[in-house]
Amino acid sequence: MINLCIDTRMIESSGIGRYIQEIIPLLLKEEVFIITCLGDFEVLSKYNWFSEINYIEMRSRIFTISEQFELRKKIPNCDLFWSPQYNVPIFPIKAKKRIVTIHDVYQMAHFKELTLIKKVVVKILTHFAVNLSDSIVTVSNFSKNEILRLTSANVEKINVIYNGLNESFSELSEFKTLNDKYILFVGNVKPHKNLSNALQAFRIFENNNEDYKFYIVGKKEGFISGVDNINSLVKGIEEKVIFTGYITDFELKKYYANASIFFFPSKYEGFGLPILEAMSFFKPIVSSNAASLPEIGGNSILYCDPNDINDMAEKLQNVLDNKFTFSKTKYNNQLSKFSWVIAAKQYHILFSSIISKGSKKFISVD
Repeated sequence: MINLCIDTRMIESSGIGRYIQEIIPLLLKEEVFIITCLGDFEVLSKYNWFSEINYIEMRSRIFTISEQFELRKKIPNCDLFWSPQYNVPIFPIKAKKRIVTIHDVYQMAHFKELTLIKKVVVKILTHFAVNLSDSIVTVSNFSKNEILRLTSANVEKINVIYNGLNESFSELSEFKTLNDKYILFVGNVKPHKNLSNALQAFRIFENNNEDYKFYIVGKKEGFISGVDNINSLVKGIEEKVIFTGYITDFELKKYYANASIFFFPSKYEGFGLPILEAMSFFKPIVSSNAASLPEIGGNSILYCDPNDINDMAEKLQNVLDNKFTFSKTKYNNQLSKFSWVIAAKQYHILFSSIISKGSKKFISVD
């Protein structure tokens, strides 16, 4: 048996949270792990696998000095400590081995845009993450290359394990049909999500397609803080641009199911899970050709230049004009590459290898 301790404090965050939620129950099914989770009892106890794990109460906010002292104190004697994101313990801990998942290095790639305090924090934590960890997991070959480009990480430490899509994601017992024809945008307020260019592209597209709307999953207030010129971008088409506000996972499925086109023009993604989510509903997808997105979408979707609003608008129009064939077979083939079950098996092999042999190189699973 392998005593595995996992920092689960971000289990309810949108991206990393989904990652933690999917992996833990699958690791438990492997029946070789004794899992201890660091986190909040009230949060962890909601999950149906809670009775199968040990937990240690830890509520320190991430990226604080206090959390570093609490991590040092509360991480138990264990075979392996796993940080599911780059905020790792910087002090010595009682774990025999350490592993970290670095989903992307966006902040290092856009280092000049950070405040002085953020630069210091990111630099320190990234340094410790790549140098103290016995193994580094990342979620795409793009992210692996970025880690090597922007940090001092040893290539022998880095293992690519793709994220998956829950097989039941596109299952809907019932949902409200939306009568609007709309383009769906799923993203947050960060500049790399490229909402500004997306709205400008939609304005061009809308000139010839007045019956289409632009649905944005997220709070309008949040987007205002992230995109300074949001009011000018939607001026004259306010009734066409719909902010959904906060929505549940079930409601998100409703918007995927009813969308005419899924539009994902992000400039920087370590993985790009929304592409797989839209694929599972067999929606036409127009994606940016940047970062990891061509790796995730393969040859099954239509790509655009995220810096060229005319190209973005043209590709949206191409979908309506049936100038690109979206194949359900291609979608299914691409989706089959991204399975949480496969990922869990790969983690099992990697963890076992680190513990039993001290190996830092990943052994792939067919």
